[in-house]
Amino acid sequence: FGKSLYYCHTPPRHWYDLKSYYQNNSGFIIKLGIWLQQLLFKSRYEKSVAQMDLIIANSINVKQRIKKYLGCDAIVVYPSCHIERFNWQSQGDYYLSTARVEPYKRIKLIVDAFMKMPDKKLIVASGGVQLKALQALAKGVKNIEFTGWCSEQNLKDLVGNCIATIYLPMDEDFGISPVESMAAGKPVIGVNEGGVKETIIPGKTGLLCTADPNSEELVKAVNIMTKNYALSLKEDCKLRAKNFSMEIFSGKMQKLINASPNELHRVARSVDASYDV
Repeated sequence: FGKSLYYCHTPPRHWYDLKSYYQNNSGFIIKLGIWLQQLLFKSRYEKSVAQMDLIIANSINVKQRIKKYLGCDAIVVYPSCHIERFNWQSQGDYYLSTARVEPYKRIKLIVDAFMKMPDKKLIVASGGVQLKALQALAKGVKNIEFTGWCSEQNLKDLVGNCIATIYLPMDEDFGISPVESMAAGKPVIGVNEGGVKETIIPGKTGLLCTADPNSEELVKAVNIMTKNYALSLKEDCKLRAKNFSMEIFSGKMQKLINASPNELHRVARSVDASYDV
């Protein structure tokens, strides 16, 4: 129908909201690469985005970033999650982190908290630049286990058998991991910032630490999220995850794709999830 749609997971974060982070935490080669990217592509990217007939953000958080950094309006259609792949299997004896082991994912904070709780078990099921450093930090700590990157089936089993998952990234775009956790009936200890606060319902599908939390706050949240409490949230978690199904996502996107140019903005308003939270 001669229209241009842009589904945006986020404007490039190393150009915008995480620019200072990458400048302060990257080596010379990465800094040079980012500088060259900006020189060659940033203005072209901004010009292309401005020419779109409709911008679709994957969260309210990303919608706000688009407005702040690109000066453009957007609607929200939450991304799909393969919720049918994750199932409750049992009530294990451990808490689980699946986020990449990167500084902005705050895995060190999680490790620090569990080093203060020798009676609580943590499994970190991912890899990343901080993996070796955190393994060294927790060397000899019996209640913390690092698996490194694991297979999809192992990940499903770890999620399906945990007490709860922990997900504390800095201003996450959306965050698929909490939805996968809830699909398995497992509540999430999250953080009250970014896309995470759009998916987790405090007291029903998990707990939210304050933005930029410390390890003491996480210790408190883990002690609240007992086995029995986590189990009591199981059905609400599974129900919440259904809001992010492939069927809902594809249905909304199909309406936008099929809309004529004259109908596009009316249809966009009808599928916009900005006001659902």
